[in-house]
Amino acid sequence: LLPQLHAEHKFNTDDLYIGAKRMLAGFFKKIAVADMVAPYVNAVYNNPGNAKGLSIIIATLLFAVQIYCDFSGYTDIAIGCARIMGIRLMQNFDRPYSAENIRDFWSRWHISLSSWFKDYLYIPLGGNRKGYARQLVNLFIVFLVSGLWHGAEWTFILWGLLHGIYRVVGDLTYKKRNALYAKAGLNTNSRGVKIFRTAITFTLVCFAWIFFRANNTAELLTILKQLFTTFGASTFVSELGLTLNGALIVVLAIVIMIICDRKLTLKEYNLPSGAKLLNGTSLYLLWAIIFAWLILLASGGSSAFIYFQF
Repeated sequence: LLPQLHAEHKFNTDDLYIGAKRMLAGFFKKIAVADMVAPYVNAVYNNPGNAKGLSIIIATLLFAVQIYCDFSGYTDIAIGCARIMGIRLMQNFDRPYSAENIRDFWSRWHISLSSWFKDYLYIPLGGNRKGYARQLVNLFIVFLVSGLWHGAEWTFILWGLLHGIYRVVGDLTYKKRNALYAKAGLNTNSRGVKIFRTAITFTLVCFAWIFFRANNTAELLTILKQLFTTFGASTFVSELGLTLNGALIVVLAIVIMIICDRKLTLKEYNLPSGAKLLNGTSLYLLWAIIFAWLILLASGGSSAFIYFQF
């Protein structure tokens, strides 16, 4: 980064197109997705005593969408803005919910922070140079500190500890799990196994998000109790404040966001000068829809970015 800041940069139309498109996607993630689902998440997590199990599950899934779109949205805006000025910032997200295990998840989520912890904490602690047992201890310490980095709250600490447990247990059982797949006659590279692994990883990440989102430890305990003891299906719509129209808009926004993420790949944002930036009429239509959607939502304003508090 520092050499780029000292270098001379001249206006480049490719950088303008790429950067503007990246910023547009970031604004869409924030305004049209994260801010749209936030009220439904808050309705449950700010009043957990009245929430049923199904409501908590749906609110947690929506929070997984909210925090991803909120955080990756603002980094998309920053990356796009910098690109317009000729500066290339590092990629910070790479479709993390597509990860097949927790290790893969953390190589895709908040990549800049994960890299920092690796260089300035994990490696100085000894990394993997002092035996396997010490390596697992070092990993656990890194995740504990990542929880503390978000704040001196038990909810964040427990979130970090939970991910530390995920990672350590995942490493310890990796060979045994592969042996079970082989014994069952399943190819670990098959599409079915990959989907299953991704689903399990996403479930574990979402469960940990409960700890992260809870306002305090007392409400966290209430949420966990309600999650496993009250699974009422009749009132979850009213608890979330969700209408049919609202649900359809949220689903459509999430689908568009997923399409954008599939297009906003690492390769696309490292294209050589003069490379084609849009592929086909369908993508022109997609970006037009996104722009129009943002214009319609602009009058409503937006909330602060979640990660600004950290």
